[in-house]
Amino acid sequence: MKNISLLTGKILYAITFLAIIPACLWLWAFYTAEVIPAPVIQSTTEGWILISLGLLLMLWAMYALKKYGKGLPGIII
Repeated sequence: MKNISLLTGKILYAITFLAIIPACLWLWAFYTAEVIPAPVIQSTTEGWILISLGLLLMLWAMYALKKYGKGLPGIII
C-alpha cells in the first residue's frame, strides 16, 4: 500500500511539473502579451548566446543535482 501511495505521489509530482505548470505559464504569457510587451530578439548571435548560456545553466544544474542531491529519485513499483 505504501508503494502505491509513493508511486501516486511521484506521478502527480511529474504531471504537475511537466504539464500543469507549463500550461499555466503559457496561458499567463498568452493573456498578458498586450500588457507586457517583450520585443523579439532580431539577432542570431544573441540568440545563440542565450541558447548557450541556458545549456550551460542546465548542465550545471544536472551536475549539482547529481553531486549534492544524489540524483533524482527512482520510481519503485
